Order: sequence, then structure tokens, then C-alpha cells
Amino acid sequence: MALNEQYFVTSDLEAYFVDKDSGLPLADGTLTFYRDVARNTPKTVYQLIGAPPTYSFTALPNPVPLSSVGTPQDAGGDNVVIYYFPYDADGNLDLYYVVCRDSNGVEQFSREAWPNVTAANNPTTNGFGIQNQLSNPQFTQVFINEGQATVYIASAATNQVFKFAPNWDFVISGTGTVTVERIAISGIDNVATSPPYVLDISVSLGITSCYLRQRLYLNSGLWASTANQSIFLTGTLIARNELAGSSGIEMFYVESIGGSPIPIVDAAFDNSGYHVLTGITAAPIPLSTDTNTDYAGYVDIYLSFLIGSDVRISSIQVIPTLSQATLEYDLNASNREQALMGDYYIPRLNSRPAASLLTAWDFPLNPFQFAISGNITNTAAYIVDQTIAFCGVSGTVAFARDSVTNGLALTTAGTNDSFYLMQYLSGNDAKKILGTPLSVNVFGYVTSVSDAVTLRVYLFRADSGSSIPTLPTSIGTVATSGVFTVSAAGWTEIPRSGLDTATATLPAITTDDEINNVNNDMAFTGWELTDSTQISDTDKFAMVVTFGYVDASTAITVNSISLIPSDIPARPAPQTFSDVIRECEYYYEKSYDQGTYAGNASTNGAIVCEQYAFVSTLGTASIAFPRFLEVRYSSIKRLATTPSIYSPTTGAVGNVVVLLYQGANTISTADTAIAGNWTLTDSGQTGFTLQPVNRNAITGSIAVPAGSTHAAGEAIALFHFVADARLGIV
Repeated sequence: MALNEQYFVTSDLEAYFVDKDSGLPLADGTLTFYRDVARNTPKTVYQLIGAPPTYSFTALPNPVPLSSVGTPQDAGGDNVVIYYFPYDADGNLDLYYVVCRDSNGVEQFSREAWPNVTAANNPTTNGFGIQNQLSNPQFTQVFINEGQATVYIASAATNQVFKFAPNWDFVISGTGTVTVERIAISGIDNVATSPPYVLDISVSLGITSCYLRQRLYLNSGLWASTANQSIFLTGTLIARNELAGSSGIEMFYVESIGGSPIPIVDAAFDNSGYHVLTGITAAPIPLSTDTNTDYAGYVDIYLSFLIGSDVRISSIQVIPTLSQATLEYDLNASNREQALMGDYYIPRLNSRPAASLLTAWDFPLNPFQFAISGNITNTAAYIVDQTIAFCGVSGTVAFARDSVTNGLALTTAGTNDSFYLMQYLSGNDAKKILGTPLSVNVFGYVTSVSDAVTLRVYLFRADSGSSIPTLPTSIGTVATSGVFTVSAAGWTEIPRSGLDTATATLPAITTDDEINNVNNDMAFTGWELTDSTQISDTDKFAMVVTFGYVDASTAITVNSISLIPSDIPARPAPQTFSDVIRECEYYYEKSYDQGTYAGNASTNGAIVCEQYAFVSTLGTASIAFPRFLEVRYSSIKRLATTPSIYSPTTGAVGNVVVLLYQGANTISTADTAIAGNWTLTDSGQTGFTLQPVNRNAITGSIAVPAGSTHAAGEAIALFHFVADARLGIV
């Protein structure tokens, strides 16, 4: 074993004892060592043996004999230095009471409370604080139902993971059940460590393994020893057997790279009450060989339960120490335990939905009103609702709906390039950024094996005298690295409280069950306008998110990007599709069905206006148009907009189809140009009107098939429209 600072000496190189009366050497005297708290109970002292780096401590005889010159010696008569171990088997302080006698047994002196070690100067606390490294050790927060048992059903030979509590999972294999209940403890129960709760865990036959696990992320090789420092792990918990006889429990440590578990605690206990179980690793934690990083790098602490057992546990503790010593339980109040659960709750707050200032950047709900797929090119343009995109010089980036999440799927074509996504806000929407700190959350990842994709986030504002450039002109340029530089007059970057540009590397996932990993949320905060001049005159806003990549065929999924008026980032709050499309129609509305795009020949969703019609002569129909073609938008537009009109049958722009009916039969169709036949009037934010040029008859009659007489029928006019009020378009 290594040197252990719990064993220590209290004198210089040589101790020398003399007769209290004569002052002569105390020849053949003795030193007897007792427990200070029980002064008739002997307590062992030690001598150091071995050679570097392998030393050990072996017990001296008690009493320790003195030589003919009054110096301590071992059983073989060799001169020794006495090492004290002022602790009990559980690592609690247990000091010595020492009595010195002459060869006739006459007491020369005694020393009590020896040596002077207290909790404050306990050498085992040097280097590490006595603070439990596990969170939620007494289960103050759980996911299971209160006041009733929860049954986890296992049905596979491989491990199944069941979420139990913040930072705690049950990992179970086999075929059977594990029944878990949280039981409240009162002070009068006088349970050691004073836990507020204990867990009752019953493991049925048929289960092959049952573990309670806490995973400590981001610490590949946590607590591994180094060449210069040996680190042990000491463990503590309380446990009671709920069945007859005794039971057992193990606690062990495992790195994310795998390997053999390292035992910390291996203890048996009965049903006579709650027992404090302690243990320590038999040797220092080995040097780490774990190559994992970030959330892929972690260590696990496991508790292993016997098959067929029913036990109650709580107060689970793991503490690193520089010596092979068990330590007392770190008695924290329950509110302190909850305060220390930030490692669980803080990352999840970033994915907790909150109202975003952006429109339709919760991409599974984006209506994709322009196209279901396409390419981002080196010409800035809208690709989907409220999303302007631009790619650098090396090639195009394909976009589509993600097949799993319905988010925005992006696949690169060129190499060593970048692209960006941009959204503008104006007027009152832009002013929502004022008077508040701003936070951004990007929920996305890479799904292909490729080099890293670097994400950067920029926020900009402009004054009322500036303009939003008309596409394809942008407010700035993006370098192949993804660095964006603003250049448009009047536009300035919103400062980030002295922080650098918000930057992250998109995480990579390989399976669908990794989509909701917490590291897929890249959270940034710190933006805030503090300049009074800018605050008093800001009515335009732009958010730019850039992606710098190396490889072609890199597959990126962006599920959401949010802008939150808060110090805490979050995903966008849930909305219905109808809510989102109404927000999008403030900027762009079409009469076509979802999935049908402007210019397609489709009568689905077309505007239908009934007209008057009559047959004037055999084989010819003259159609009177005393009615206007009137449209009211589903949503008010950002500004007054002149719509584009499309034929529903040929897709031709600027045409209206007129159909003449007799009964249920269509007897004639004309795809009629608006020019010369209708005048577009009353174009505003709420709708428009097509007014016939000649209210008595349209120029050019609809031919009626010859050969039969047709009675008077009816006519209808059909057309599609697109009302476009997008920022950067108008």
C-alpha cells in the first residue's frame, strides 16, 4: 500500500523516556495505549515497514516495551517510531489514552486525547472537502408517484433503463419486476443520517441484475489517479433488510469506456434497524484510459441489489480522498440537497419551452409554403416561411423536411464552406427586444459521420432611418468559416455583455433515441441593448445563425431556434399548426392547399366567385359579370399588398378561369387574362377586389358546343392568389 497520512508520529526521530524522580533512563519501562473514550480498552499503535513505494503498517505490542536506555522498541528489541491511528474502523475520530510505567509498574505519567486531532485538522480532509459528490442522495425529488409503489417491468436479457429520479436511473435486465416506493421518515424514527426519505426496493426472481445508477457527465476519467497522486473513493449509505435474515449490497465505480467495475462498498446487513454501511476502494482508482469527451465521457456510480431481496436504502454518498480512509456522512439539509441538483435541472431548463420572439423557427410546425424541398444557393432567398438562407461559394446546400422530426434537414454539397439562416423582425415585433436581456437556444445536431459543424449566432438591430435590404441583397456577408460581418448602413450588432460571438460545435448523433440528448440544445445568453440612443430608436431586427462545415454530404438537422426575452434560454413554446400558419400569413398567404405551391395547376383551394350567365344564340354564350371577384385574407398582412393572381387550371400568372355550366355539366371553359377584363382594386392588408372592366359582358365570349340548344345556366370564376408581404421582398 502507499503511505497513509492517517498514520502519523508525534515526536522527532527518537523518543526518550526518563524516570520522573531520578531523571535516569526509564529502562525496561512500558507504554500502554487505550481508547480515550474507554480507558480500559487497549488501542493498537503501529510501526512502518517496507520500502518505497510499497509500505505497510504493522501492529506493535501493547504495551510497547522500552529499551535499557528508555527508547521504544518492537517485539524483536529493535528501536522503532510509534505511528498512531486515531480513528475507528469507520473512520471516525477515536483518540488514545496513554500510560507510561517503569519496570515495576509504577505510573510515570499519562496523556489523554492523544494526539491532538479534531474534525477541523483531520488530515483526511486535506486536498478534498468532505462533500458528497452525488446529487439527490436522499431522494428529495423523484419521478414516481407519491404514496404508492411503482413497478418496473423488465422483459429483456439486455439492460433496460428506467428513469426514477433526477440523476437516478434503475438499470434492470432479465424477466421480472422491480418494485420501488419512496417512504417518508420522521425525526422520531431516529434513523442514522436523518434522511427525509428512504427507498423500498423489492427485486423479484427472474431478474438477472438490478442497479440504481447515477451518471456523472462531462467527466471522462473523473477521480482517476495520476502519476503524482493516488485517489481513493469512499462510500456510505444506510440500509435495512425488510426480509428475514441478512441481505447485501454493493456500490461500484465504472468509466464510460467500460471495463471492470471497481468496488467501493460491499456490505451485509440485517433487519434489526438501519445500518450505516461504509467502504473504500481497495486500491487507488487506476489511471484513466477513457478517450470519451463531452457528454459521451462520464463515470457511473452503481448500487447493485441481490435478486429476490427487499431492502430500504438512503443517504448514498461518494467522496474522493487522498488516503484509504472511510469518512462520515455529509449531513446536508433537504433544501441544500435540492439546491445541489442544478446539474440536472439547469440543462433541462434550456429545453423547457418558452414563448419565442421568432416566427416559425420551430421547424416541425413551419408550413413550408414555398416548397417542400430545394437548395440554398449563393443568392440570398427565402427557403421556408420566415427563413432567408444563403450559401457560400463552394456549392449548394439541400433543404427538406427531416424524415424523423419534421424539422429542417440540411445536407451540404461543397466543402470548407458555410451557410446561414436569417430572420427579420420590424416595427413592434422588433421593439420586443428592448428593455430585456436576450437568450437563444438552438436545438440541432449532425446525423452523418463528418467533421465538426461550427454554429455561430448573431443578433443585429437598426434604426428607423435604415432599411431592410431587398433580396438578394443582405445586411452582411458570411465567410467560409461561418463568421458573419454586418455591412448594411444603420445596422449594428447587439452586444453580448463583453462575451465573444456565441459559438458551439453541433453534437453528432448516430441513433434516433439520441435526439433528445441534453447536449443537442446549444444555449446562449448575454445579449442586451444598453445604449440609450439605440434603445430610443430601434425598429428593425435581424437574427443570423451560421453553419461552418468541412465535408460534403454533412447531414444537419435543425429542429428549432428560439429567441427568448430572458436570461435563461429555452426551446420555443408549443403551438398548434394553425397558430403558426396564422403568424406566417401575416407575411405570406396563398390560397393553394398545403403542399401545393404558387403556379401549379390545381383547383383545390381556389377562390370561387359565382357569376351570371345566359345563352344568347345557339352555339354561343354571352356571360354578364355584374359581380366583383372579392377576397378577404385569412390573416391581416404586415402592410398593404398587391396580390399575384394565378389560373387554377393552367397555372398561368394573371389569369382567371371562367366556367359555364348547364346543370351539373361544364359546357365551356375560358382561361381569361385579367388584363383587359378585370381591374385589381382595394388591395390592402385585409384583402382585394377584381372588378370587371365591362359590367355587361366580358370581352370574348365563351364558345358553346354547337349541335344542341342549351338553356340558360350559371358561370363561375376561379383563381388562386398569393399575397406576399415578407420582409426583404416588399
